[in-house]
Amino acid sequence: MNRTNTPELAPDVLDRLADHAAGFRDDFNRPRQAAWCGVYLRGLITDGDRKSAEPMAARVPLPEDLEVSDSDQALQQFLGQSTWDERAVLRRYRATMAAKFADPAGIFVIDDTTFPKQGEHSVGVQRQYCGAPCKKANCQCAVSVHYVAPRGH
Repeated sequence: MNRTNTPELAPDVLDRLADHAAGFRDDFNRPRQAAWCGVYLRGLITDGDRKSAEPMAARVPLPEDLEVSDSDQALQQFLGQSTWDERAVLRRYRATMAAKFADPAGIFVIDDTTFPKQGEHSVGVQRQYCGAPCKKANCQCAVSVHYVAPRGH
């Protein structure tokens, strides 16, 4: 099983994450939605085998104002059924990143990455050259775009 390894999160990292998430509060209809967004973000960067709602809800401590009987169901509801303006969140995210990292010397890097796959249930698997085993193998290919600048990437 693939495991996302992250170092132990220092308190200052968690404080910065909370500050970052707080910048999006106005884009949610209710304060509890913004709080659940913070829980979700922390779950994404916290070490764990799976990044789906149930394991994230189990390993992320909830803020005091989010006392619920079933944190898994509540996080699942936020992700799947809660109504909020994702375009507004994306606009604010882009503006925040541009303010921090935009630079005239910045460039976009386009890269293809292959992922070895076995089994019959993965979409788009084809026998082709795969970088990980350095040979032809069944794999998926993803193309990504990255922004690189002197102030960060």
